[in-house]
Amino acid sequence: MTSLPSQSTQTFGFLVVPKFAMLAFTAAIEPLRAANLFASTELYSWKVISQDGGPVVSSNGTAVTAHDSIAEADKLDNVVVCSGLDAHLIEDQRIFGWLRRL
Repeated sequence: MTSLPSQSTQTFGFLVVPKFAMLAFTAAIEPLRAANLFASTELYSWKVISQDGGPVVSSNGTAVTAHDSIAEADKLDNVVVCSGLDAHLIEDQRIFGWLRRL
């Protein structure tokens, strides 16, 4: 008899930067939430991460609360950078350094 591989929870970190696109952010999280619901188990978890751990305002003016700062975020299997049209203007070396270390 063949056993199914054990399922471990995949943790996603969503790094949000000022003026990030809310539509893309929610479009990335909702399939993870739905997969957990349909599977009746936690296949995926996620943390919202900001540079300093504080809330970040999206391009539509809605503030999103972060779970962790880049200094506190750990044990992430995947990281998604959520930005917007002004991403090329970001010059925060702490964020770039953190992404390089990952």
